[in-house]
Amino acid sequence: MFNNEYRTIGLFICGVLGSFQKKICKRLTEYTREKGYNLAIFNSFKDYKEERNDAYITGEANIVNLPNYDDLDGIIIIPDGYKQESLNKYFIPTLRKKAKCPVISVLRQVEGFSSVVIDNRNAMESIIEHFIKDHKMTKLAYVGGPNEHPDSVERLACFRKTMAKNKVAVREDWILEGTFWYGEGAKHIDYFLGGDKKDRPEAIICANDYMAVDICDECVSRGILIPQEVAISGFDNLPESQTCFPPLTTADVSVDEIIEKCFAIIEDEEVKKGKTAAFKIKPQVIRRASCGCEVVDVKSVLGIVKYVRDDYDNLYWAARSNTYMAIRMQKLDEYRNIGKIIGDDYNNFKDLYICMCEKNKKDDDGALVLTPRIKGYPSKMNCVYGFSDRKAIVPTFFNTKNIVPEIPGSKGPVQLYCTPLHYLNYTFGYVAHAYDDSACFDKTFQNWMAVVGNAVENIRTKYNYSKLVDKLNDLYLHESMTGLYNRRGFDNLSSKMYDLSIKEQKKMMLLEVDMDNLKQVNDRHGHSEGDRAIDIIAKSLKKVAGEGVICARVGGDEFWVVAYDYSKEMMEEYVKKFKVVLENLDSKDDKPYSVSVSYGSVITDPSSGINLEEYINIVDARMYRNKREHKKNESVLLN
Repeated sequence: MFNNEYRTIGLFICGVLGSFQKKICKRLTEYTREKGYNLAIFNSFKDYKEERNDAYITGEANIVNLPNYDDLDGIIIIPDGYKQESLNKYFIPTLRKKAKCPVISVLRQVEGFSSVVIDNRNAMESIIEHFIKDHKMTKLAYVGGPNEHPDSVERLACFRKTMAKNKVAVREDWILEGTFWYGEGAKHIDYFLGGDKKDRPEAIICANDYMAVDICDECVSRGILIPQEVAISGFDNLPESQTCFPPLTTADVSVDEIIEKCFAIIEDEEVKKGKTAAFKIKPQVIRRASCGCEVVDVKSVLGIVKYVRDDYDNLYWAARSNTYMAIRMQKLDEYRNIGKIIGDDYNNFKDLYICMCEKNKKDDDGALVLTPRIKGYPSKMNCVYGFSDRKAIVPTFFNTKNIVPEIPGSKGPVQLYCTPLHYLNYTFGYVAHAYDDSACFDKTFQNWMAVVGNAVENIRTKYNYSKLVDKLNDLYLHESMTGLYNRRGFDNLSSKMYDLSIKEQKKMMLLEVDMDNLKQVNDRHGHSEGDRAIDIIAKSLKKVAGEGVICARVGGDEFWVVAYDYSKEMMEEYVKKFKVVLENLDSKDDKPYSVSVSYGSVITDPSSGINLEEYINIVDARMYRNKREHKKNESVLLN
């Protein structure tokens, strides 16, 4: 792997923006560089919506199919961060099936894998006894994680056992289930301290730092003094525990020790033969101001303020850069030009490779073909844009098992992040990248990946649609008088476009336009004048139509417009512009009548189950209703 002689470690991780994940990625990058190992970090992100987005999860999880497992000498996976269904459906089964090297699960035991987990009992017992013995507190509340999570189960059991050991009563109504994440601090404070409650806990023991920080923030916002009115503790010693107010008493989990134990397992000869090994890491209690052991001075407060301000500034400028990049990418019609925009708008990378699933052959127009996949990656990828040590590389095809193309002159082991590039469940490829000085992701990287993925999808959709239009343009004759598609062209084009809209889950516009009073014009002024009126309508439709909008004349005075990936607002804007253009063209011609039209329209719903013929009937009915209204309320001036 990576076209060099060094052994390679694979790290599978989800939600790398989390504090623990960032910490372990940074230290593992430094450790492998020092010890002479390659490191491939196979990163994915969760769907952050409450409802499950199976297509998005599939696109993210496809990263597990990227590595050539024969080239990996050790695999580390951190189950915490993955959604459970994604872990069980994609990652664990794939590693069990394909891995031929030691696999180590960190923080959580997984059947069949070696493990490095936390000894929750030792640290949790020390924290609880610290409150009981050193601070003389006996009214202790507890906020745990999800009931089914192993760490949550073990830490709650330790809470109960330690309370019993010290002969302190456990209040069952003071034990709450949490989420191991932010968002429920207000609910917990309402429950424990809200209103005029006189029976309040002296301390709230939290099963991790995120929940403890959330509760601290809520106390500060309500003017509840910590630790004078209530003491608080966390677990894990994340960076947030030092930058919240007041700094949090917690338990420190040594990332360095975790990494060392992982490599001890990887190098264990018995493990290489198929056996498993397990280590437990003992956290150390860190006593800070939230329990009353430290005094918060002005210097520490100013340090917290500066950290928050710097973090906000970095987030603001990164988000601003992503916004401008998204705007610029809207103009792209060729995905291989994405690199020009990325190079201007994102300078955080030391190494960057945008690798696409692209056929190494050209289509009829001489263009290479993007071939998105639902599962897996092709044997060869095309690095359409990249740089190594900030020096541009030539776009090239390479063997996927090498992850990135061979870079002449590169020396030493390689450490790279690999993140899937996709739109929902369509995988376009992946982005491999590295930072200076072992730095890790900024908070907007998931957004950055989504912007790039959406841009590629937009380009792909426009390309496919354009090819469809071009092909149909060759297949079907145009109507000779106006140059629009005829009935045959409309029937075939609208059918194929509707099938594509169902497959791609895109909406489309169907608009029928029918000239009012064509018969009277023909009878009173001759068929040449009728043809003249028809031509004015056709020119108006074509003038308003943008790229990919199809106009057809299917009968004497009947026109249809079909547009792909359209919204109701876009349809209303099209009709509005058409009316203005028609009125202008009509007024320019010196003729003894005015041209007016009736119309009906609809925006299709690809998930409705309604077929194209039914939609056409709906539009037709709306057009005739509009025509009847015209006959009641309007008259055509005929001389």
